[in-house]
Amino acid sequence: MSAASRNCTILVLLCCLRCPAADSDYYHQYLRLTDTNSIRQVTNAVLVDTNNKTAKLKNVVLCLQKMREQGQVGDIHLGMTMDEIVARWGKPSQLNCWCRNRFCYGDCTLYFHGDSLYSVYLEESALFDHGLSARSNLKQWTEVLGQPSLRNDDVYGTSLAFETRGTIRTVLSLTFDPDGEMLDPPKVILDPIISNWFKPSRP
Repeated sequence: MSAASRNCTILVLLCCLRCPAADSDYYHQYLRLTDTNSIRQVTNAVLVDTNNKTAKLKNVVLCLQKMREQGQVGDIHLGMTMDEIVARWGKPSQLNCWCRNRFCYGDCTLYFHGDSLYSVYLEESALFDHGLSARSNLKQWTEVLGQPSLRNDDVYGTSLAFETRGTIRTVLSLTFDPDGEMLDPPKVILDPIISNWFKPSRP
């Protein structure tokens, strides 16, 4: 076999090896197998692992500074791709692609804009440094974080938005009931337009 023939054979083999890898890319499979107009949960085993219900943040104390300045939550961070998340945490136990792409894991929910992680919604089990948890009250949170960027107070309770411009711009969102107890666990969001959600409270 001539050198040219050997080189051609090697190129063909390399292409054959690369193509399946490209086809197995999670996000490409997601686009191929999902219907973004459907409100039904995705059940295809290529995209979902219903047994993957282990808590991903169990016994992890989340650093508020890293969360707010870098969007880091445990060993993932805002802006990661679906493939990067799946490589770290495995396929989600639940997947919904209607309205926003949503991955559900044992103790948090991830939302994507396209292939980019946009927000992380935590559960009541979340722990933070400075002695805070997802169950800490309004007074405890503001003692640590200070005054929020925006605040809403109404008959339903209090909503706070803490904006940070670090490596990326994030907003930490907290919601409390009228007694100041945590109503919805914290969520961190990548570069949202917070004026769409909040109106500054009058002094």
